[in-house]
Amino acid sequence: MMLSVGRRLVFGGGTAALAAAIGVTATTTTTKTSSSEYFNYENAKRTTTFWYHALPAYLSYRYVQRRNELFHRFHQKQNRPGDEDDDVMSSSFPLSTMFSSFFLLSDTDANAEYEKLHNYFSPIIEKQVWEQRGFYIKHAQFLSTRDDFVPEKYLEWCKKVQDQAPTKLEKGEALKIAEESLRGTKYENAIEYWEETPIGVASIGAVHRCRLRGESKTCVVKVQAPEVESRFRNDVDTMIFFLRLFQPQHVPPLKEVQRNFLNEFDYRIEAENLREMKRLIEDGKFSDRVKIPEPKVEMCSKNALFMEEIEGVPLVRGVKESYERFLKATGKSADANAMRHSANALLADEAKNETNFKDVEETARATRKANAMIRAKFLLIDEPIRLAYNLSPLRLVFGKSEKKPSATLVNLGDVLRTMLDVHAHEIFECGTFNGDPHPGNILLMPDGRLGLIDYGQTVRIDECARRAYAKLVLALLHEDKEEVARLVWSSPPDGFGGKTKKRDVDTAYKLATFWNDRDTPDITEGLNLQEFIDEMERRDPMIDTPRQMVMISRVSVLLRGMGNAFDMRLRVSEAWRKHARALLKKTDPEYYLLKKEEAEEEKK
Repeated sequence: MMLSVGRRLVFGGGTAALAAAIGVTATTTTTKTSSSEYFNYENAKRTTTFWYHALPAYLSYRYVQRRNELFHRFHQKQNRPGDEDDDVMSSSFPLSTMFSSFFLLSDTDANAEYEKLHNYFSPIIEKQVWEQRGFYIKHAQFLSTRDDFVPEKYLEWCKKVQDQAPTKLEKGEALKIAEESLRGTKYENAIEYWEETPIGVASIGAVHRCRLRGESKTCVVKVQAPEVESRFRNDVDTMIFFLRLFQPQHVPPLKEVQRNFLNEFDYRIEAENLREMKRLIEDGKFSDRVKIPEPKVEMCSKNALFMEEIEGVPLVRGVKESYERFLKATGKSADANAMRHSANALLADEAKNETNFKDVEETARATRKANAMIRAKFLLIDEPIRLAYNLSPLRLVFGKSEKKPSATLVNLGDVLRTMLDVHAHEIFECGTFNGDPHPGNILLMPDGRLGLIDYGQTVRIDECARRAYAKLVLALLHEDKEEVARLVWSSPPDGFGGKTKKRDVDTAYKLATFWNDRDTPDITEGLNLQEFIDEMERRDPMIDTPRQMVMISRVSVLLRGMGNAFDMRLRVSEAWRKHARALLKKTDPEYYLLKKEEAEEEKK
């Protein structure tokens, strides 16, 4: 029953909300501020616009999906051996055949219909996302990390929002907000120089470079756009209401995501988060791999965040530029597909792997070897030829040949390894982690380190949740279905407190694996995201959901998305195994799966 790209989840209608609400599910939460305080004409207009565009898109895609599902059910029934009643019905009522021909859709026909819908709705949804911004940009940022979730028509523009998210700030408005935030403090006239053109944009604000009086180095200021919090809250409430009508099982996890998103609107909280995470991460064993900006906490306000400037380029841009240099050096086309396939072909040769890479370590080793060969060719062949040319008479005719940097590739294996290790350290050792590690929040620094620049969605979990999640990692790794289900269903401190109607072990295992470890065909059963979630809900409806698992699951999905975008299929349980074991050795050394692994190691 598996279809091609046409049946992937689209960023349009209500289905995009599902992808944003990452997690197995979560308990319902309420915000401190009533949404009624944010109701005004502008928000009413936004809500109307959402429904005007989202409802037709959602119903159109669902209509095609249902016709295709009925096609499979009809033919399964018709082809069921030994069902004499069905044979009689088919011969007595030829209308059933006509019904199949004119209403039901085969996979091929359904794909064709989906393509029509993509072509029609993608430009409409794109326009609305760029105009509405805020919460909808957040959805697109998540979806942009998963090439396997989104059709190409949507993915093309979703990727743009990773570091091109627009904010509605007029010329001079950002400076005015920053200066207003300092008024009445000892820093009232501290801004000496201000760059009007932002160096970065986000879903709720813009980042500008400035220099403070008495300082030689520039710093950066993240400025929150006016009324963005009101719009964001309104849009989340609109989406939740939409889901209550069409997909109520997704309301609780979206509320948990909402609860963490709303922490972003006070930059004083983010400043404290940055300072805490810098101490926990950069000042520890990751100082040579990552850098977190130092906030100027005493200058920060709800709407302005002053912090150290980190030199570097966004991850996606840095990868693209390295591929372009590589292809230019090899004389090949520089289009997007060529960049990926040519570079990966080289790495596959080095890894002696005919298909996609199996793990991060293999990719890292292959890239290091490929880059070593590129540098060797540059030093032993390209440079001697250039120098010989410059010493020859040809230089007088055609001009001097300038030295060019070697066309090495960004080591995505090392990037992913660092991201996996840093977030595992945050989750298992610190109990405080970044809940939004999308590529737009990561910089590639000239010295090879990663700049982690956004901690607006910092999540905190207690030791019980950390211990339960460490057990879940080992249970997923060992494919222990009974233990996975026990951890999901058990009340804290032993588990996450999930509750389902039928307590079906297989369904609990597949959902936990999908959100926290991998999304391979043996788990998804060949279904796309929307169909998979629907099918799991049909088999065993969720009643209560494990709230503290939701944001960790979101991190797992986002990190896997980064890997998938570059043809690396990650298994998070394997990547986080050593971190989970280290925690369990300190907090529950007698845990049976930990003892099992230790016994297996002793045998070796």
